[in-house]
Amino acid sequence: MNKSELESLLGKIKRIQGMMTHVAVGGYHPEQKIAEKDNEYQDLYKSIKDDFASLKTQNIELPDRNGFTSLLEFQGYWKSENLNWQGRRDCINNLYAGTEQLISSILEGSSLIKSPDLKTTSAIVERAISDIEILLQNNGAVSGVDRIHTALHGYLRAVCDREKIIYGKDDSMAKLFKLLRQSHPALQLGERSQDIERVLQSFATILDALNPIRNNASVAHPSNNLLEKDEATLVINAARTLLHYLDAKFS
Repeated sequence: MNKSELESLLGKIKRIQGMMTHVAVGGYHPEQKIAEKDNEYQDLYKSIKDDFASLKTQNIELPDRNGFTSLLEFQGYWKSENLNWQGRRDCINNLYAGTEQLISSILEGSSLIKSPDLKTTSAIVERAISDIEILLQNNGAVSGVDRIHTALHGYLRAVCDREKIIYGKDDSMAKLFKLLRQSHPALQLGERSQDIERVLQSFATILDALNPIRNNASVAHPSNNLLEKDEATLVINAARTLLHYLDAKFS
């Protein structure tokens, strides 16, 4: 399901909740309102169910507590439970509680560069990348900053190990990147080497900045100063961009 379809699903959820509120709260003679809106409600209800089913085939399961297939059925429920207007509002809000937040998290993830299918890897790298996808889906970009740091650091070590490049156990990502640029034949640049070297040096600066970001502004450690969503997205995209480039060069 693409971004526009997810945004459409969010709109459908708001519309169906609006219909339920219209017939259940703030007025008399709900039977007349139900008669006017029930067919539209049933079509919308089916469309939402179909969207949820489509997402489930992509291993995305959203909370769905709305079992009212018609507005008439919903009216029967609030009457049987003797719900007042506030009780009906609470019921409507609870039907899709958490769903909108999860869809928003998925939409946030759609602005991220796709994680590369790495040719050089390790158990640590694989676990970190798997964790990133789960965290991005459930909690958003801020929660993925720590794991992208781990994935990139582990990847640089894995390449050094494969190429038998000696490094210290406490070497930072920037230091490992420097060793690879000095020693790996794939990073001995050809055309426009001076310009590309400037680009790679900029990435070295980014790698150096990722350490304090990970330690002080991510969920790696307790902090009251977490990155904002857009800045977390920038960090993850920068790391993934470098992973795409390096893995292509080293493959």
